[in-house]
Amino acid sequence: MNDFQRIREPLASEEASIVPAKNEPDELYSKHAREMEEALVKEKLANIKHKNRYVLWIFVLVAIWLLAVFSLVALDGITKLGFDVHKDVLITIITTTTVPVVGLLGYIVRALFKN
Repeated sequence: MNDFQRIREPLASEEASIVPAKNEPDELYSKHAREMEEALVKEKLANIKHKNRYVLWIFVLVAIWLLAVFSLVALDGITKLGFDVHKDVLITIITTTTVPVVGLLGYIVRALFKN
């Protein structure tokens, strides 16, 4: 036995005592892990359901608003009906309300879908 083997032999026995033995997870641990995975899946599905509902309502809000603004502009263009809105009022309605509504849509969608 050379010097290196004599030095290495005690180190090998120390390493064996430091490394814990691999044990299989017991039944309680695997049951808990399975329940946690099921809970995470249920939470993800609930989040998807809520996000779909929010997206639907945001889409409806923006679609109704844009339809209302388009109708206002279209009615103003038809002079036979007698509907007349001053151009400054029409421009003010379009610029001060439509941009925030569409911006709200972008902000909420970005917050809902961070990934």
